[in-house]
Amino acid sequence: ESPPYHPGESSSLRDFLSFHDIIREGKGLE
Repeated sequence: ESPPYHPGESSSLRDFLSFHDIIREGKGLE
């Protein structure tokens, strides 16, 4: 499988980062 990050795909990367941010808030860590 290819990594979730693809050069030139800022949209996917942005969504990926947003997903991580949601998880961090949900877990209450960091």
